[in-house]
Amino acid sequence: MASRFLGKTPLAGLEPLTCNGRAVLGEYTRLQAVLRQHAPQAAELLAEPIVTWGGTGTPGVVSWYTEAQDDPQPLSALPVDRRALVEAQLRATLGEVAPLLRNPDIGALLQRALVLASPAGIQVVDGRIVLTDWGLATSGTVPPGGTRDLANTPLGGYLRLPSAPEPAHPVAPPGGGVGTAATAPPAAPAMPPHRATPPPPPAFMAAAGPAAPVRNAWNWWLVPTAALLAGLFLIFGLWLGAKLTAERVAERPSTVSMFDETAVRAALERQREQNAALEREIEQRRLALQGNVCVADPALLPRVGPDRAQSVPPAGLPRPSQGGPPFQGNIAALLTQAVVLVVSQQADGIGTGSGFFISPELIVTNRHVVEGAQAGKVVVVGGALSRASPAEVLAQSPDSTIGGLDVAILRVRGVPNVQPLALSTLVAPLDPVIAAGFPSLTMRGDEAFTRLMSGDGDAVPQVILTDGRINAIQTSPSGGKVMPHSAAVSGGNSGGPLVDACGRVVGINTYIAADRQQVAHANFAQKIDAIIEFLKANGATATVRTDACSPAAPTPPPAGSPAPAPR
Repeated sequence: MASRFLGKTPLAGLEPLTCNGRAVLGEYTRLQAVLRQHAPQAAELLAEPIVTWGGTGTPGVVSWYTEAQDDPQPLSALPVDRRALVEAQLRATLGEVAPLLRNPDIGALLQRALVLASPAGIQVVDGRIVLTDWGLATSGTVPPGGTRDLANTPLGGYLRLPSAPEPAHPVAPPGGGVGTAATAPPAAPAMPPHRATPPPPPAFMAAAGPAAPVRNAWNWWLVPTAALLAGLFLIFGLWLGAKLTAERVAERPSTVSMFDETAVRAALERQREQNAALEREIEQRRLALQGNVCVADPALLPRVGPDRAQSVPPAGLPRPSQGGPPFQGNIAALLTQAVVLVVSQQADGIGTGSGFFISPELIVTNRHVVEGAQAGKVVVVGGALSRASPAEVLAQSPDSTIGGLDVAILRVRGVPNVQPLALSTLVAPLDPVIAAGFPSLTMRGDEAFTRLMSGDGDAVPQVILTDGRINAIQTSPSGGKVMPHSAAVSGGNSGGPLVDACGRVVGINTYIAADRQQVAHANFAQKIDAIIEFLKANGATATVRTDACSPAAPTPPPAGSPAPAPR
């Protein structure tokens, strides 16, 4: 099933609701995990929001997505009989969610998530209900909180509210957009850095304390009641449809329009002759232009990315750890052992990102990947590591402003033999590059990642590699040097390297920016220059190359070895 775009909601005149100082929209992953565990019927109720926060004088926008095949339909646009069935389904779904509204851990957040900006946010996709416009309220009408206030929202007529008193959770209007950190920093003029927040902490991080259980009070009578109502509405709809059809047939005139068949045939014959004349003229012009067509030799076409078969030149790499032998292999093998998944325990759950070795014990990543992590609650896995290993945060940039310096240095002790990556400041537009990391959208299909998030510290996910070209080298409004590029990245790639054809890091993938008028986005990496200065200022050793990239020829197989199987 594919990710389906449901629509966009401009934030002009709307206020994103917050809970405990965090935007409700930023808690999507946590809400989905709770619903999947304690209210399976509502597991896919909330559409996934992609937020682009506007700048001064420019409102932001929320793009909504869900896993589906068909196009969405608003509830209000459905025929009367089908709408009645869908409304019964919505009541049953919300009936399963209602007991969670009193839960002391998730109740206040879920109450605000069920506030819709308009009834148009209730949509039907693939026969199920999906909510958009959630977590938003019209400016000046933000509800004070509590289940009683949901009665006056678009979902109030479908939700059977719990009668027991609920905990007080004041709702304050957001002080700014959701930033790149685990806490909510001020709004920035671009989409916040991408980072994924998977389900609650795995077992190997359980020292931070288990979350309070959520009780699921299943109302057994909802299913037979909903089925009975659905049957009654179906019978009523069939009767009403038959009645309306009979009335329209009775009103249809019984007269037959007469026409001149001879004139119609003559007109059709003239049209055929005109079409034949046009086809002859098109063929003549095609033949006349045939000698002017430029046909490119496929062997001479430029490559989209680096040559994967070429070996990485050993002279351009740092010394491997523990006095190991020089690295021999291609870029894929180099990145597979040098790039790591970074997992951090946040106050609201687990955050993930990417990083890479610059020396046998030092790893570079983005600040926003570990920003807000609890003390001693950062681990790395992948690359040369055979299991999840604790990491110490040695230094961080002053902030994680979009377009500015966003970097952190981690240290991992007892690392086995690993080949670190070299850095290079020599890069230009149209240079081929490769992005390496652990994007959350792709990680959903990795069984090892699922086991890791479930507590198996020995599970090692596979690094994801994409290629493209440098589109430009820009100076951002924050003053930093950034490079838009065409190598595909998404949430979870933050902190991962962008390397040239020799496997040298020329940038760090940090954020994406989306266009609210078009379903499109741009990928941005920080240029490595400012990061090199940050490493020097904090006493971190890294190998910096300033020579041109000259990839080595592929290493020939030993004599007598069998030829590789065709792929």
